Amino acid sequence: MAKPKMSVGDKVQVVGVVAIVISLLLVVYELQQSQRIAGAELMAQQFDAIADRYLAVMGEDTAATLAKACHEPDTLSAEEQIVLDAYLNAQFLTIRRIWQLAEFGEILTTRDDARSWTKGVFGYVFAFPQSDAWWAKIRLIYQPVFPEVVEIGDRVSEQLGDTRFCQSYFEDWATDPVASD
Repeated sequence: MAKPKMSVGDKVQVVGVVAIVISLLLVVYELQQSQRIAGAELMAQQFDAIADRYLAVMGEDTAATLAKACHEPDTLSAEEQIVLDAYLNAQFLTIRRIWQLAEFGEILTTRDDARSWTKGVFGYVFAFPQSDAWWAKIRLIYQPVFPEVVEIGDRVSEQLGDTRFCQSYFEDWATDPVASD
């Protein structure tokens, strides 16, 4: 039995239906992308608000508090400890932002870059003698949410051991601000 031939009109209708389906799929894809972008923008606004709060707590003379945290850690006042905690929290916020970029589909940065940058930022976090006590509290909060980041933090802390670079870093910074650049 011979198959009936499709008329030109029928072929045009089939092509039209396929085009409509493809258009609908593209619209769905665009909506998903728009939703991801809106979510990322909202997250960035939240990070900015948190960072502003940390900056407000740190105040105008953060360098003096950080230098004291290096050279005279046992003499930090309660206010100075709050400034140091805000500084450490701001560094961790930087790590969270790095990972947000990596989670955004690796468009802006890769997971390997995020791991590398995280190690570098943790170097600043663990620069202070008080950092280990701060990390002991923070890691418990973030372990369920960011296990890979916590693992990197644990490794950096372990690798540094008792050696902290803040003494030489902030010594140079206090005497010559350009030396830190």
